[in-house]
Amino acid sequence: MIGVVYHNIPIMGLVHRPYVERNGTVGETFFGSLEFGIYKGSFDRTWDNRKIEEREFSYMEPFSTGSEVMDLDKHVLNVNVCWHRENAQNEECLEYLKPCKFVEDGGAGKRVLRVLDNINEMWVFPGYGQSGWDMCGPEALIRGRLGITTDCYEERFEYTSEIDPIRGCIFASNKVLYDLAIKRMGKFLPYLRTII
Repeated sequence: MIGVVYHNIPIMGLVHRPYVERNGTVGETFFGSLEFGIYKGSFDRTWDNRKIEEREFSYMEPFSTGSEVMDLDKHVLNVNVCWHRENAQNEECLEYLKPCKFVEDGGAGKRVLRVLDNINEMWVFPGYGQSGWDMCGPEALIRGRLGITTDCYEERFEYTSEIDPIRGCIFASNKVLYDLAIKRMGKFLPYLRTII
């Protein structure tokens, strides 16, 4: 993962997935910026140098605006959470987000790629400990598709020397889903802010 920051704001990001399927030869690269959007390209380890140099990248349209969500109270949020930091906050957060379905993944890059690929609607990490260098590139990519990114205090990340560790994160593909998650976590967030 690579992130470029200008005046404490992530403006460019790159996340590389070395393989799409375990033991496969195909991988993907996602890169882009706030100004020009996000692009995705595949590669195959069997390709020669010329084929790799000539590969094409496709533009990823901005995320949907969320207008297709008809009944917010019944909408089943599709959430990605961190599996290797199992704690009471994860369980409690998921209880507040219901109705929801979730997948537990390891690695900030993998979690953000699931949102970029429209597999999950959001990534929620209700804890303390993510590193700024883990978040910068992914945040730029989500914002490059016009998604919403904040910490659990509903504040933008500012990438300074004092950012680490991150105070949780909520990365959503659009404002409608972000606001729905914040609403559902209403009583949980004030408590969470006392411990992270």
